[in-house]
Amino acid sequence: MIIKYNRFLGEVWLWMIFWEWIRDTINEINIFYE
Repeated sequence: MIIKYNRFLGEVWLWMIFWEWIRDTINEINIFYE
């Protein structure tokens, strides 16, 4: 149970980093096109 819980938190953490990276990339593209 604890192992599954830690694995779930790890996946959520990776998704958060992934979305932060996507948002930063979109912001840079928007700045580039302005």
